[in-house]
Formats: sequence, C-alpha cells, structure tokens
Amino acid sequence: MRIDDKQVCLKAALLQDSVSPKALGAAILGCLDYAERLNMDADKLKEAFAIVRSKSNHLPCNDGGKRRFEGNDDVRNEICKLLYGVPLQNLRRREERILPADSAESAAPDVKPQLDTRKSLRSNVGHNPKESPVEPPLHIIETYITPDEDAFKELIGNSECIATLENQYNGAISLGESQRPLLLRGSSGCGKTEIARCFSRRRGKPFCRVTGAVLKSADDINNLLAVLENDSTILIDEVHAIGVKATAALLDILSNGYITADGIKNEFSFIFATNLANRLPDALKNRCLEIRVKDYTASELEEIVELTARKKNAHLCNGVARYIAERCNGIARTAVDSTIDLVVENAQSFNSGITLEMAVQFFKSRGVDEHGLKAEHRRYITILSSLDQASAHTMASALGENDTAEIEDAETLLLKHGFIGISSRGRYLTESGMEYAKRIEGGEYDR
Repeated sequence: MRIDDKQVCLKAALLQDSVSPKALGAAILGCLDYAERLNMDADKLKEAFAIVRSKSNHLPCNDGGKRRFEGNDDVRNEICKLLYGVPLQNLRRREERILPADSAESAAPDVKPQLDTRKSLRSNVGHNPKESPVEPPLHIIETYITPDEDAFKELIGNSECIATLENQYNGAISLGESQRPLLLRGSSGCGKTEIARCFSRRRGKPFCRVTGAVLKSADDINNLLAVLENDSTILIDEVHAIGVKATAALLDILSNGYITADGIKNEFSFIFATNLANRLPDALKNRCLEIRVKDYTASELEEIVELTARKKNAHLCNGVARYIAERCNGIARTAVDSTIDLVVENAQSFNSGITLEMAVQFFKSRGVDEHGLKAEHRRYITILSSLDQASAHTMASALGENDTAEIEDAETLLLKHGFIGISSRGRYLTESGMEYAKRIEGGEYDR
C-alpha cells in the first residue's frame, strides 16, 4: 500500500455509510506513522484514535451482532472536524468524486509478488503437447558443470546442516540413488537460498530457483519442469505459498517422478525452503528430510560483516563489526545489507575507516535500537500495551494491515526477545515487554 493510500483509507472509513470501530481505528493508526509525510498532525490522530476507543463500547449492536458507526454519526463528525477542520458533510461533498468505491475494511495493499530474475523462460512444451502452451513461472537458472568439493567451504555457520547435506550427497552417490527431497526451515534471511545453491554446486548440476507464490496450478509445475535439464536441483523458496493444485501435482511428482511429453522419466533434486513450516501439509513434510537452518551467532555475524566490508574495500574500526552484528537478530541478510548501506552512505568520509560513531548514527537514522527492533516493532508494542491483550486479527487491524500474515515477521522478533507471548486468548506483553513499553512511552527511542 502506498503512503498516500493510508489517508485514502481513512477518508473512506469516515465517509462510508457504515464502518466498524476496529476498521476506523486501524485507518487512523495507519496514518499515524506517516503523519508528517501526509501533512497531518500526529497528536490529533492520537486524539482521534482515543475518541474511537472511548465511544466504541457504547455503540448499539446492529442485526449482525456487531457494533458499527452508522450514517452521519456524531463521532465521525467530531473526528472529521478534528483532522480536517470541516464537518463530515462538507468532507463528503469534497471527496466523493475521488474516493474508491470499496470500503476501508476491504482495501487491500496494491502489491504483487515479484521475483528478480536473471533468466526468464517461456515454454512451448506442456505436460500434454496437444494442449495450448502455458508460460512457466518466472525463475532463475544457474549452471554448474562438475561437482565442486569446496562448495560448502565458503559458508559461515550451520556446520551441522552442512555436514548433513554432505552426507546426503555422498550417500546418494554411493547407492546410485536419487537425492531425497530436502526441507530447509529457518528465519527469513538466514541463508537457506545460499545453502541450496552451494548444494547444487556440490552436485555439479543446474540450479533453478523459483518462489512458491507463482506456483498456483499443476500447469505451473509441469511447465516449469519441462524446460529444466534432467537431474537439476530445484529450490522452491517460500514453499508454504504454493497453491493447492500445484501442491497436489508436486506430491505426485515426488512419489512417481516426472514424465516428459516424450515419455521420458526425469529426476530432479528438490529443495524446499520456508520460514512458516507449520503451514505446510503433512504429506509434503513427510516426503522430505527436514533440516533446521539456525540463525547466526554474534561472532558468525561479525565475520560476515567483516567479509562484506572487505568486498567493498572498506575498513571497519574497532567495535564496528560487533555493533552491527548485535542489531541483526542472527540474520545474515540484515548484516550484509546493513554493512553495504553503511559503507555506501559514508563512502566520501571513511578514508581512515568506518568508525563506531558512523555506525551509531547510521542505525539511529533508521530507527533501529539496541535490540535490532525498528519503529514498526515499537508501534506494535505500544498498541498491544494499550489493548492489554489482543488476537492476531485485532492487532493486524490496529496496525493497518489486511492480513495477519503481515504482522508475523514483527512478532517473530518480538517473541525472540521475549517481549510478547501468545496464548489461546491472544497476544500479550511479558514482563520484559512491559518494561520495553515504558521506555518507549518515556520517549527513550525518540531522541
């Protein structure tokens, strides 16, 4: 969702015939983080949210048993005057020609899944050659010709995982059997893709990477495999996002192999990666060797930071690598990206090296605190503190999101730090989370 759309959703919530307090409150909070860019008063937005909370419990229930603001009610009129300086009726006349027809509660982010590809292929071969050709999903192919015994040596950390993969490779070669499908579990950015790439280099076979979000049908699966060489390594990233029909076709191929249009049976080495393994069907998990890819330790992240800086011809002064590592929550991708950005943004002034002062200012400018948490994490804590306890749907709505999946990344880090807990009754702040909330409320992270 674009920033400007936040205010569009707020106006839609104010002007539509009927809106729930939850949707109106979420629309207000959705503008709060971007108040300055939307040319709105943050204090007035907070006051408007307080009005919604105070009035919502006194609303009568409609026929559906839910409380809603109906028609030109006094509450929305008051909020409209507060935020826009005009009565609700005047705003309606001014905005009715430009607001979308959909209600704020059904507004969805204008985002489509994208995959950065180096090679995009169009197949004229389907599982059934008589059928019309179907374009395969976008994917990346990297070609490795001969087995590379040193493929895993460049990887840092996860020695147990690497040892298992090496044993799987050697065992399959000794027995003359196909490689068992692998399921790599781990946090987003922990190195699953790089491990899969190194495994393909170890095998000396073509490596294909595709995101699960573009695999929706059996045709998507069949047309992808139709353009790949026999015995290729295939990484399906975010495998939890593939469609039901694609999953069914994939399970059949894992059990029976893939038959080409010419009647030839091809074998593939499948690797699946996910950070949401609980969403996978048991039928898929049971066919795979499940391997946990762990987050990196602080010392491993330091090494990654140092290597990244050297590749950019930059010297990190004493303590900088540790400072960066402590704010990356065990995620290599965060460490690499942060290091590169830090070097680039100080390229004109680091003749003697990147100093600790530069690193401190860099993370401060991005709102990243000593826990590696950002403004959106602190906003989550602030809202949960005001609600005491809330379901995932309530939190998603309060944060201006349309799907509970949108808050899972934030919750992962907050759970890791022990700031929140999840029970059958919903999300709640732990004792350390309450202390963190007090520090936020005290303005410690606004300085």
